[in-house]
Amino acid sequence: MMLLKQVTLLWLPKIPITGKIGITATLIENFHADPADRFIVATAQLHGLSLVTADRAVMHWSGQMNRHDARV
Repeated sequence: MMLLKQVTLLWLPKIPITGKIGITATLIENFHADPADRFIVATAQLHGLSLVTADRAVMHWSGQMNRHDARV
């Protein structure tokens, strides 16, 4: 089954990248330069979401964000 169809079936909303998310992504301090990770983190922060990730850079980042290690 295609991922988009699976996401739709689970009722997981798609969140567009807005100007506010883009600006927030550039202002994240002490975080690596990967723009995709910055957009993901900024989106989670602005929408008050918990992020489930196996990305070690995101897990070890010292900033404020609810995150859960997907490797456990």
